[in-house]
Amino acid sequence: MGNDARVKKTKQKLHDALLGLLDKKSISAVTVSELCAAAQVRRSTFYTHYSIPSDVLDELCREHEEAALKAISLSDSHGDYKKMLTAICGIMLDNSRFFSYLCKSSAGLEYLRGIADLSNKFFLDGFFKNTSAPRDDVRFVNRFATGGTLILLNDWCIGGMKEPVPQLVEKLDSITTLLLKQAASGALP
Repeated sequence: MGNDARVKKTKQKLHDALLGLLDKKSISAVTVSELCAAAQVRRSTFYTHYSIPSDVLDELCREHEEAALKAISLSDSHGDYKKMLTAICGIMLDNSRFFSYLCKSSAGLEYLRGIADLSNKFFLDGFFKNTSAPRDDVRFVNRFATGGTLILLNDWCIGGMKEPVPQLVEKLDSITTLLLKQAASGALP
């Protein structure tokens, strides 16, 4: 048990140190030596868990993705876009250092897209239970709205997440709800 706690503490130190280094340089420029020095971890310990610094970043991405999906599923957001967005924005805000780095990198939109694709399944499953709208139209509108939402969430991150989550969610929800209502009513061309 104590060994697991030590491993967790070591990995957390490496995660934190990596995020600090990524404030100053790209992942490809981070060396094992400087990461270990910043984390105050021995190189041999680093190599017990990872091969290269980007492995630490990959682990961070997986952990944050799992946390986001857990928050979405726990929010009971099936069919409720506002709850789903609030859960996603909450995770982003709680982990602002990680998401700020990620959104400034070329991987940011792709990472957010992965979370959106997975969370949309929760949303669409619930939405389809409450409507007889043509599924293809709803999926089309949902993909359109998701693209815009991803860009706006990315911009929110890069801009320092200054806009309060409820305001951001309200804006995104009102636009998406309007479009989905049109799709559900068959008002799309």
